[in-house]
Amino acid sequence: MGTSLTKRFATLGVVEYKIATTPQEMEEALSLVYREYAKRGLILPARYKAPIRVGVHHLLPEETRVFIGVKEGEVVITLSAFKDSPLGLPMDGGYGPEADALRAGGRKIGEVGYFAVKGGLFKRKRLLGFDPEKLSFIFTMFRLALQWGLYFTDLDDGCLVTNPDPKRMSFKYFPLDVIGGVKHFGFDETHVKPKPAVAKRIDLKALRAALKKPLSWLNFKIALFRCALDKAIPREVLEPKLRLSPRDLHRFFVEKSDVLKSLQGEKLEYVLKSHGMSKDDYNLLLSGHW
Repeated sequence: MGTSLTKRFATLGVVEYKIATTPQEMEEALSLVYREYAKRGLILPARYKAPIRVGVHHLLPEETRVFIGVKEGEVVITLSAFKDSPLGLPMDGGYGPEADALRAGGRKIGEVGYFAVKGGLFKRKRLLGFDPEKLSFIFTMFRLALQWGLYFTDLDDGCLVTNPDPKRMSFKYFPLDVIGGVKHFGFDETHVKPKPAVAKRIDLKALRAALKKPLSWLNFKIALFRCALDKAIPREVLEPKLRLSPRDLHRFFVEKSDVLKSLQGEKLEYVLKSHGMSKDDYNLLLSGHW
């Protein structure tokens, strides 16, 4: 098994699911996000220094995981998972009050986002738009992220911001609760075509408890979810993490984006502490002399 989960699909062939553990894998994943978001008008390419969608939360080696699916050496699906920190979460940009309400209740929260699938992988049209292979392909990625959140973190809630269209099948069997009404905004601060979105959460704390109780099978929603979860993913698949070198930090967060320059105060201090760096190290990093 090693550090990846391999799954064979009827038409796609073999896909290897794993956590990105090299700068190259991270770059391929976040470049895929950029391409697919730009193609769908979700982001404004003019706002980017390079064709990659890398965010401030990708600076945190302990709180962030980038999950990828690799087919014939190419990243074809990706999803990032984030634990809350002084940097907040991506959803704070559109659902800050809802996230703060969970925090105020003493909940430890996380979020999944930066989800993208390579266009053109599924070309055949299915009856009523339902494609079991595509659904399994996508669900396997979320299954990794969910099991990481359930068994490798102490999070109480896992959140996501998603399209509110009820016809979408991807999360049909997830015990999700809506925590914010439909809002229209873009992935960038300004956007000419705001998209509808809704915030949801899964109660990881309650789910952990329910999954340990045999009688939880009597709860139809939990029973479906337990079937969908399938067996536990081996620990070695979900244990890896990516720690970037100073050279990598400069490349992703200075050369290809202005993420490091945008940090100030407590947020900057937290990032520097996460990488064992001083303010002098930070200044050297910005100048390219580390």
